[in-house]
Amino acid sequence: MEKVEMYDHTKTERERQEEEIATIKERNITVKLSDADCERLMSKCGEHGLSAGELIAYFVGDLVDGTYSNGSDERDLANRWFERCWFAMYPENTLLSHLLDWGYKPEDYLDAIDNIEKAKKDKKYIEEHPEEADGEEPDWIDDDIAYWEEELKYMTRDWKPAKESDMDKEIGLIKQWVKEREELLKEEKEDRERKVEGQEHQDKADKEEQPDDNIYVHRNGRKR
Repeated sequence: MEKVEMYDHTKTERERQEEEIATIKERNITVKLSDADCERLMSKCGEHGLSAGELIAYFVGDLVDGTYSNGSDERDLANRWFERCWFAMYPENTLLSHLLDWGYKPEDYLDAIDNIEKAKKDKKYIEEHPEEADGEEPDWIDDDIAYWEEELKYMTRDWKPAKESDMDKEIGLIKQWVKEREELLKEEKEDRERKVEGQEHQDKADKEEQPDDNIYVHRNGRKR
């Protein structure tokens, strides 16, 4: 399995930024703060004509060298702040951090585990109901299990945790991260699905309005 590149290097910086700008929208992030800190935050925002959301967005942009940034000095200071905090100075070498650091998609790791579990269930069912199995099907399932197990080994081959790992805990952290990421991008995904659904309805309507096939020659498509 290949590592996932963060950016498409065939695009210019301007093209990449324009694509990112097109996705800017309100996001829902839950933050735990005391009442006093909320008052302090709103006072600071009000004094400078900002909303709390705008202030957070500006800071995030500097911290991650984002779609918008306030400048190189601001990016440097934001990262120096982050690196001096305890969570950056003494990070735990989790499986999640390893996958992200090496450019793998954590959801691919979970998919591999799910595929193995499903394949093992299929194998057990075939063993209990041999009359329903294709002659070569058990071998195919064994090959699939071996393939996905090799994928898991490949993604973790350079992971060296400081202590013996609790894999249930490690997988739980990955699931939590994937869920939070999906929730953060949920609206964007729903927008894409709505656009696809709308296009499908339009294509269907266009097709229904077309004259008889004997008059027009249509391009053949291959079914998948």
